[in-house]
Amino acid sequence: MRRWLAPDAQERDSWAVPARALAEITGYYAISAGHGVANVTLRSLLVQPEAAAVINQDKDLKRAKGFDPFSTVPAAWVPLNEKVATVLLNAAAGRGAAQEMAELVVALTRDARWVALTNRRHVDFHRWRPQSVSGGVATSNPWESTDTGSYSLTMYGRSQHEPPNTSELIAEASDGLEALAECMERWLDVWPSAIRDLGVPLFKDEEA
Repeated sequence: MRRWLAPDAQERDSWAVPARALAEITGYYAISAGHGVANVTLRSLLVQPEAAAVINQDKDLKRAKGFDPFSTVPAAWVPLNEKVATVLLNAAAGRGAAQEMAELVVALTRDARWVALTNRRHVDFHRWRPQSVSGGVATSNPWESTDTGSYSLTMYGRSQHEPPNTSELIAEASDGLEALAECMERWLDVWPSAIRDLGVPLFKDEEA
């Protein structure tokens, strides 16, 4: 009879690294697709002059220079975040299904699953990305303050670093992707009506 033996640290590291890589790339592509949702929502709203005026008057979006079609200005391609989503909602306010479309974008930015995914990305890209292997450098300050106002440095016999929990990373990426998929499905259902409410008929009426 064969017995299953729990993997040692080295064996765990051997599968944790590629598993983390796959989880992270899933999250990064999901975030990229999320940016697409923000941009297509913005460009839908830009077809309506009053909505476009709200967008172009925002001080943080003025660098987009009016969001010219096919613009190569980097600022013309907005990220998906709560600030941008709020601008879109303000532009869509009172415009029927267009407002519902923008509300879906806002809801995604506030979804706990999406927030966890983007927060993980912020740590990995902009702060101290934790190493995947055991024995790595801990992502914490080694200096500890004392009651006297001074600082002490403790030297440990082994690394104090705890690699990220691979199972949690996989679940996080999966949950974030699910949140995006739910948003996109509802967004696609609403978009035709939103376009009509922004004054763009989808079908030409030959009898008119």
